[in-house]
Amino acid sequence: MYEFFRSERLMIKNFKNILFIVNPISGKGNAVKIMKSIQWNDFHTHFVITEKNTSVEDIKRNVFSAKAQMVVAIGGDGTVNMVATALKNSDIPMGIIPCGSGNGLARSLGYSMLPQKALKQILNSPIKKIDAGRVNGFYFYCTSGFGFDASVAHAFAKLNKRGLMNYVRLVIQQIFSFNHFYVHSDAVAVTKKYFMFTIGNAPQFGNDFYIVPQSVLNDGKIDICALSSFSAFQIPSLLLKIFMKKVYEHSACQYFKTESFNLEADRELPLHTDGEPAGFHKQFHFSVEPQCVSVIVPDGKYFLS
Repeated sequence: MYEFFRSERLMIKNFKNILFIVNPISGKGNAVKIMKSIQWNDFHTHFVITEKNTSVEDIKRNVFSAKAQMVVAIGGDGTVNMVATALKNSDIPMGIIPCGSGNGLARSLGYSMLPQKALKQILNSPIKKIDAGRVNGFYFYCTSGFGFDASVAHAFAKLNKRGLMNYVRLVIQQIFSFNHFYVHSDAVAVTKKYFMFTIGNAPQFGNDFYIVPQSVLNDGKIDICALSSFSAFQIPSLLLKIFMKKVYEHSACQYFKTESFNLEADRELPLHTDGEPAGFHKQFHFSVEPQCVSVIVPDGKYFLS
């Protein structure tokens, strides 16, 4: 194992062309400050600042024109999602400098929330392959979901100001007003009213909120946490289980692993992928593409050995 880690580190050191994809609104503008502070004299560095309408195809074109050997995403989960999708099925690895509200995938991979430390981790960590989740034509690498969490994600995307506290406010506003729903599926019971379905490739939403704690990033499976209706009195115990990484023990939770599943809701529901809005849907088709994205991994605790 030591030889593997050492050889992968040497390979990263030999990279010359590094492309940074920077989301200028991430971290209240801190992403641009981080970009300006980067001084890697031994590398040819290229910087691309994303815009509101930047697409995965735009990133692919930038990777090609820069002849990038590694791509570093400076931003939040949405930026990471676009970069990972652009690099999917290639051997070009992705590094992350977390600069978002949740940073779910970055935290699951062991990245520091301190930018300069994350830069050092990129230069001194091994490369591994992770799975990609897919739902209704969208990809996700951390979590996806429909129901309450997606409703919050849709509302959060419309805010002029981002940040953790604004996200928490939205959660509090919507937790008692969201209308629960029924589903039809061979995989889960249909007699319950549901609050949300979260599908995970990585164990957390972000901010150490472990909604699918048994997720493994390269096991070829997705984890499902289906939360049925619960009372206000159950909220403290549910939150405690989530932060203790034991949500599957709660009476409101159904938890299982699968390679794919199909489900139909009783109405169109909001969907999110890695915290970004992905439209409204009544039918959901989830699957996984095993080990199709190369990432730089400071901490491999959520990987199969």
